[in-house]
This record gives sequence, structure tokens and C-alpha cells, in this order.
Amino acid sequence: MQPAKMKPCRGLAVLGIACGLFHLLVGLQYATHFTSQALHPSLTASGDAYLASFPSWNTENEQDVAGFNRAALSILAHGLPYSRGGTLVLRTVVYSYFVAGCYAVGGIRLLPIAIAQAIASGLTCWILTLATSRLFPRSAMAPWIAGGLYLVNVRVGMYVGYVEPPIPTLLFMAIALWTTTHLTGRWPIVWLVASLVLATYASSTFFVVATAGALWLLLRRRSVAGCLVIVSFVALKFALTWSNAAGNATEPNREADRGGIFWLSNNPYYEEMRPWSLWEWRTSNQWSTWKMSEEEHDRYASYLNRAGQNGLRAALLWIRENPGRYLSVCLARLRTEFGPYTGEMSPRNRLISTVVWLLIFPAGLYGLWQSRGNMSAQFALFVLIAEFTFATFITEEPYLRYRLPVDLLLTAFAGFSYDHWLNRRATVETNLKTPGPS
Repeated sequence: MQPAKMKPCRGLAVLGIACGLFHLLVGLQYATHFTSQALHPSLTASGDAYLASFPSWNTENEQDVAGFNRAALSILAHGLPYSRGGTLVLRTVVYSYFVAGCYAVGGIRLLPIAIAQAIASGLTCWILTLATSRLFPRSAMAPWIAGGLYLVNVRVGMYVGYVEPPIPTLLFMAIALWTTTHLTGRWPIVWLVASLVLATYASSTFFVVATAGALWLLLRRRSVAGCLVIVSFVALKFALTWSNAAGNATEPNREADRGGIFWLSNNPYYEEMRPWSLWEWRTSNQWSTWKMSEEEHDRYASYLNRAGQNGLRAALLWIRENPGRYLSVCLARLRTEFGPYTGEMSPRNRLISTVVWLLIFPAGLYGLWQSRGNMSAQFALFVLIAEFTFATFITEEPYLRYRLPVDLLLTAFAGFSYDHWLNRRATVETNLKTPGPS
């Protein structure tokens, strides 16, 4: 009878393979044709030609893809991820080594990155279905529906073709969810701690999710040691970011991590934003209806001057003097966090995000609420509350990228909701067909 028990697991693995292949096609299509950047990386380009296709490459302000590529090349050359200015880049060190490994195996070009991330996305789908089957053992279709929802999530698939960390981060998130379904033993806690720590050093803002996981470990699993390990690694990340321990050179993302991201999202440019406005980073956005006025520009410069050009102090000063406007900005971010898209998305991305949101979010929230007594559901609630709080009071990425771990968790509970509704409908139809007593 053992082979019969393995069939569902094997079937779910096939679903994961299909997901990886589909996301590979989606990711390559988006990376080579649909990106908003002036140059698109070609599948045939390699070496310097490939690197030069990304904005800001070989400039003083190498960020995002250019920054990851620079760190990866440094790893291949020296073993450590240095920036162009010579700073040791530790904020996303796990993803830097992932990119370096892809380039070491397949050469400095797009295809090895896309293939590796497609494999990671397929594994994420498979582990998500396994976690869903353990969460809802009486719901036979729930893991299949959850896997299907993740497969058709084109928002996730497009990141397969980008040199960005969401795909590996979601893999770590799926592992974390799977570990929460194992209520006994030490090893599930070890796997949970490891996945959250690795994700913290893969994605810049995952420390929010990791902190929520540490709190869940402390309150629900009574694991003081696990909580302390996660908190220690989160604190270390902040220490490395805020101090000059990694070197005195100015790393491009350091200003943002030291408070610049807070100033980017909370400053005089947002003074006319209302709770019903679409959230966006008000800098240069071709899809925005906002246009910077001369008065807003002057006020922006004035706050920076008063704060000694320190973004964090400028943001706190603006908030203290404009609490009502800050509240409106927070409400706009909170409303956007519950919604399908932001003001910085293109019409195509808004359509895709709306379809994905309709499939996952309402059903996911319903399933999460129905399962609120479950330990894994409580883990998801901790993560959701932490992420939404951060997005409300600090910032949200214009493509809702910071919310992707929450979307993944809700996908599992959406699978349960759809299975529940289908079973209820089948029961009603059966009752209608059954003749009553004569």
C-alpha cells in the first residue's frame, strides 16, 4: 500500500514541474520584451554586453539589478560581495551568492538566472501544496487548487526573468509555512529559523516577516532559542547596515536603509495624497497623475536642509509637523495594501494584478479567518499583521513586492476556501436530487 500513498505527492511534484516551466516562459517573455527599462537584456547577450543592458551599470549609483550583478562578479573574482565603491554588501548577501552561482555554472547571461529561478519557483509550488495538504488533510482538492493558483500567478512568474530576489525569498517562505505544519520535534523549528534567516539576507525588507516569525515561535511554540536566533540575525543586519563595519565607502543602498526609504515615502511630495489615492513613490513615474509643484519642491528641500541632509530626521520632522497629512498617507498605503494595484503600475500590470488579487485575496482571507485556530494560520496572521503594519507606517514597494510573502501564504488558504465552497455546492446539489420522504 505504500506506493499508493505516494501518488498524491508525486502528482503534486508534477504540478510543481509544470509551474516551473510556465514561470520560466513568463519570466523570459517579460524580461526580454515587457520591461519598462530602455534596454532589454537579450537571451544571446553575455558578458559586458549583457551587463550593460541594465540601467545604472558601471555608474556611481549601481542599485537593484546592477548592484546584484556587481556583487556577484565580486564573489566570482574575490569570494566576497563588494560594491563598485569597495563596500562589503551584506544586506542581500544570500541572493548575491545565488546570482554568482548561476553565473559560475551558466556564464554571465540571463538564461542561467531564469532557469535557476524557475526551478526555485517550481519547488515553491510543490512545497506550498505539501504544506496545504498538511494544513487541510480532509480537503483533498485544497493542495491542487493552491498549486494551481500559484502556477497561474503571473505576477510571481515575471520575476523569474529578473535579477531580483522575490523568487528565492518565496521559496524560503514556502519552507517556513511547511515547517509550521509540523507541531512536534526540534527539526521543524531549526528549518523554520534557517528559512527565515536566509530570506532576511536574501531580500532587504524580509526582516519584517522574520520578526513576526520570531514572535510566533516565542508565543505559540514557546521556543525562546529559536526566537533569539532570528532576532539576533535581524539585529546583526541592522548593525551591519547602519554602522561602517562593512567599510567606509558609501554603498548605494545604504542611504535608503539608514532612513532614506522612510524619507522617500514620507515627505512634502505626499501632502496632497488622500486616503483614496493610489500609493506610489513620488519621484519619476510615467503612470502617475501627480506632478511636482514648485512649492512642494521648495518644502522638500527645506526639510532636508533643516535635518542636515539626513533623510530619517527629515521624515520624522515632516511627520511631527504634519500629523494629519501623514495619517492620510498611511491610510492610502493601508488601502493599497488590501487592494490589487498601485499608482505606479502600468495598465497591463494593473490588469494582471487585479485578476491575481481576485483569485487569491478574498478567498485567502476567508480561509485564513476560518482556520484562525490553527497554529499555521496564526503564523500567517502574525506575518500579515507585521507586513501590513510596516507598509502602512513606513512604506510599500510600488509593485507590492514587499507583500508577496503574504500573497503566498494566502494562496494556501485560498485553496482551502475554494475546496470548501465546491464541496458545499456539491452537497447542496446532491440534496436537491435526493427525493424526500413520501
